[in-house]
Amino acid sequence: MKLSQIVCPISHMKMDENVGRVNSFLVSLLILLFVATYSPWVLLLLAVDFTIRGCSNSRYSPLRWLAVKSAQALRLPVKRVDSAPKLFSVRLGLLCTGIALVFFAAQLPALSVGMAVILVTFTLLDSLANFCVGCILYHYVVFPFYHGRQPV
Repeated sequence: MKLSQIVCPISHMKMDENVGRVNSFLVSLLILLFVATYSPWVLLLLAVDFTIRGCSNSRYSPLRWLAVKSAQALRLPVKRVDSAPKLFSVRLGLLCTGIALVFFAAQLPALSVGMAVILVTFTLLDSLANFCVGCILYHYVVFPFYHGRQPV
């Protein structure tokens, strides 16, 4: 299967892809901070930010605000893309962060860090290579059940 045949979620809302990629990079830095310090506060901050972006209005997200200001300072061009794949990825990030927090609270730091490493891999792929793991997961995990058929 070619990557161009992957089915992503679709919406009528648009967002700036470069702001999303900067945001993913900022999330990556915070996850690496958690891995270096084992501070659950970093995971809690990420969980709150993912919740704001995934379940509310992303304008209130501190990381998004920082990403917008960073993209403007770097003079990155505005590239409008469908926001649904990014929203799915944000919710996936919330799930991964929540699992890492549960492992940390259960005093399983190795599993918590393992989940954080998985998440940082996803976010670095998105920010540095513009490769959306969320789209792949959506295509193979969600899409077949939602539409009642197997992916192409």
